[in-house]
Amino acid sequence: MRKRSSFSVVLVLVALNAPFVLAQELPRAVIRTDLGDIEIEIDMDRAPITASNFLRYVDGGFYHGGSFFRAVRLDNQPGEDQPLTNDNIKIEVIQAEIDSTKQTESFAPILLERTSVTGIHHQNGTVSMARSQPNTATSSFFIVLGDHPSLDHGGFRNPDGQGFAAFGRVVSGMDVVREIQQNPTQAQTLTPPVQILAINRVKGEEPEPSNLSGHSPYRILVTNDDGIESAGLQTLAKELGRVGEVVVVAPCGDRSGSSMSVSLREEVGVRMFGEAGDQIGHCAKTTPAGAVLLGLRALGQASSFDLVVSGINRGANVGEVSHISGTIGAAMMAAAHGIPAVAVSQAGSTDFSYAARFVTKFVVGLREHTPRPGIVFSINVPRTTEADTEGVLVTPMGGSYIEIGYDEVEAVAGERKFRPRFDNPRPYPEGSDSEAYTRGFITITPLRFDWTAHELVEDLREWGLTHHAPVRQP
Repeated sequence: MRKRSSFSVVLVLVALNAPFVLAQELPRAVIRTDLGDIEIEIDMDRAPITASNFLRYVDGGFYHGGSFFRAVRLDNQPGEDQPLTNDNIKIEVIQAEIDSTKQTESFAPILLERTSVTGIHHQNGTVSMARSQPNTATSSFFIVLGDHPSLDHGGFRNPDGQGFAAFGRVVSGMDVVREIQQNPTQAQTLTPPVQILAINRVKGEEPEPSNLSGHSPYRILVTNDDGIESAGLQTLAKELGRVGEVVVVAPCGDRSGSSMSVSLREEVGVRMFGEAGDQIGHCAKTTPAGAVLLGLRALGQASSFDLVVSGINRGANVGEVSHISGTIGAAMMAAAHGIPAVAVSQAGSTDFSYAARFVTKFVVGLREHTPRPGIVFSINVPRTTEADTEGVLVTPMGGSYIEIGYDEVEAVAGERKFRPRFDNPRPYPEGSDSEAYTRGFITITPLRFDWTAHELVEDLREWGLTHHAPVRQP
């Protein structure tokens, strides 16, 4: 598909013991043209990168004054007697572009979401992104007439075989699509183009204010408590890089169990970690919360962060364990500064790919639905594959899947020594995150930075507590 020059995941926070579902009501938009309206559904669930990219152009008004400029029909493509090119693989589409005066304001190109990953194929009414090389799509899109697997991954309409990124479908107005396609063309250029008056979301689906519709990149600070060398952190940072600009600031080594502690009296050493040309991020000689504080108050001064994600921790942080978790503590430091935060942990495994993909979809949802400040979303993933996972539950914090004790071991140089011991208590409170996690459910728990027991404030005031300064003797 010729390119012209120049993640909604709905977070449904239901009752605390009820199932949590990602990506229910998919957003819709109406393309208003000179010839009529076309309503499309945008698949934020299966193609979060491409769908989010399209919606930020919609929300920014880029398509107002744009046009359908190209119509590809069976009668305006090279015949079988012509030299063999990718254009000999015939397709039928109409292609649109933004207002030409806004081309210089286009966002950065996005990564190619292949149909082999999304499962959205190029069938009649499919909406897809135009591109030249892989990872070059910006704003131009096309609508398919008929079924064309040659546009999918593995097809060769584009000779690189990577296909195009499908992200939606027409739900009404295919008659308008067909009428546009049948308009006069010079080669494949519509003469004249069909004007796009506007593309707007369907009423009631306007997004909350967020950086998604702005021109600044969505900046994500990533940290953890297992250290910058952790596979969990590196897998997460790479996956989040598909939907935002990621900066890693993490402890140089394992700082598990450090809660929200920070270094108050020592200088904090920082160096870049990784090989030249493949650097992972900033290695900081401090705690996880200290790394976030450093990222927000020092390293990120020139350009602030929109989100902090802590993880992926190796080992769960459900229930009372959350209070001592460095993973949670790092996210709480972000909440203390009014930055939305996510803490993610997984059962002890070295494969973090499924958890990283799940969290990335959750982050796409946060971009669409700006969370209240002072909240940390704690996500715990019990299994390494979707097939082995029972589902997703929003749950309150409760219980503890481990209890920490100590066994005394042999003394050294007259000093008594105690080795930590981890026990597995039972039972767990019904409906708690601990219970759901051990049953194989991904748990999502919104945690507050404010620890105040507000229901007791008035009770304490009624105690009549006063302070009388002692009478000084002459």
